[in-house]
Amino acid sequence: MKILHTADVHLGRPFSGLGSRGKQLRAAQLGTLRRIVDIAASEKVDCVVIAGDLFDSNEVSGTPGSKGSSPVRRNRPRASIRSRRHPRFAR
Repeated sequence: MKILHTADVHLGRPFSGLGSRGKQLRAAQLGTLRRIVDIAASEKVDCVVIAGDLFDSNEVSGTPGSKGSSPVRRNRPRASIRSRRHPRFAR
């Protein structure tokens, strides 16, 4: 069985303070996810595991949600998305 694993993609991360570079980095993140799905298809992997934070926020809507899921829908790999926000430690 072939498994492709990735983690902590953080789609939609604002990259605050980076100005126009933030937009470029968000586009690069989406491009990376597309390449991961394309590799899964070309290598005929049995399962893609996305662990950790697929999205940067628990509140996903608009562009990150629709664009983030489109590469997966396009190639339809068997996928397991285990999304979980990192725990916040109380002080």
